Amino acid sequence: MELKSIIMKDTFTKTIDDFEMDNYIDWKKICEDFELATGDLSPNSFFKLENIFKEYIETNRNENLFRR
Repeated sequence: MELKSIIMKDTFTKTIDDFEMDNYIDWKKICEDFELATGDLSPNSFFKLENIFKEYIETNRNENLFRR
């Protein structure tokens, strides 16, 4: 196997900075399902939740690299 192909396997299309929580959570659907007038989330709570997702991605990405 060429070095180039080995290096390319460890490169990801998206970086953690590309993560946008709004692309993965349907806030409107949550509001509809639970009859919420608004779907407000404090900035602090939003960043905590976003960090949980980013940590999840990083942890699993690193685990996937380890298993290769």
